[in-house]
Amino acid sequence: MRCEDELTTRRAAEFLGVSETHAARLLEGGAMPSRDGDGRRVVRLSDLAAYRDAWHAKRHAALDELAALSQDLDMGY
Repeated sequence: MRCEDELTTRRAAEFLGVSETHAARLLEGGAMPSRDGDGRRVVRLSDLAAYRDAWHAKRHAALDELAALSQDLDMGY
């Protein structure tokens, strides 16, 4: 694996648009595979992109459900 295919916690946070603390918690919690590399945690770009895509899909599904509920309740949205 080339090192440019792996991102540090800081770069992963930038990629996801979250804080570095939140990215670290995601990695430590096993939300995606990661490893310790040269004294710091790294994650593969492909794993990070897969997590981001799954998160976006889940978010869009929740928003679609909320929109459908608001229509059912005639909330005017």
